Amino acid sequence: MTLNNTKKVLLGTTSYYGPFYLNGMKTGAFFSETLVPYKVFKKAGYEVQIVSETGQCMFDDLSLMNMALGKLEKQVLDDKDDDFWTCLKNAKAAKEVNPNEYPLLFVAGGHGAMFDLPIAKDMQDLAAKIYDNKGILAAVCHGPVLLVHVKNSKCPAGKSVVYGKNVTAFTHAGEVMMGLSTPLKNHNIGFLNEILEQAEARYINPSTPVSDFVQVDGRIVTGVNPESAESTAKAAIETLESKLSRP
Repeated sequence: MTLNNTKKVLLGTTSYYGPFYLNGMKTGAFFSETLVPYKVFKKAGYEVQIVSETGQCMFDDLSLMNMALGKLEKQVLDDKDDDFWTCLKNAKAAKEVNPNEYPLLFVAGGHGAMFDLPIAKDMQDLAAKIYDNKGILAAVCHGPVLLVHVKNSKCPAGKSVVYGKNVTAFTHAGEVMMGLSTPLKNHNIGFLNEILEQAEARYINPSTPVSDFVQVDGRIVTGVNPESAESTAKAAIETLESKLSRP
């Protein structure tokens, strides 16, 4: 297959919504990491399809609190007529999506990603087929956990698409800063930098856990945190369009 020259993007999320935080709040997809890339892609003229393992996408409780919301997030959260909600309502399960229609998969974060994406076989297969088609795989914050489990015919035996790649993701220091080391331990979830390093990726640390920081290595684009969601989406578009512009 060759890279599909269509202005269509898959916006992937976790389908998990359940207990995580010590105070009983639930995790799921991080709101800003889903909304902001959606708006970036729409502004650039792309048709966006939200996808998850089961077709469900519910938002992390913490990500809907005022302290986690920027101006755009507050505006859309209060406006149920915004086209984002229509897109969300029409989310599909990964097995319902034809990978040949999409040259780009962008995976949003949220700690929910750590629960289901490592075992989300349909999402993993979808990502592998897009990558096989010379498409772009992008992910932000906890979204890169999916990439550790994406393999294709060109990967060395037992390795994934992040093998030997410069990548970033939410940091160990960031988890500690947020007081989430204990919840992670309670749910037997590791730190993403260590998970990526175990997959033999070259994990690149940002200067601080809250830095706007993106890594691009070939057709793999990763961002470190919610603050990086916009930059990661823009980098994904630039990477895709640079590939399409080549003879």
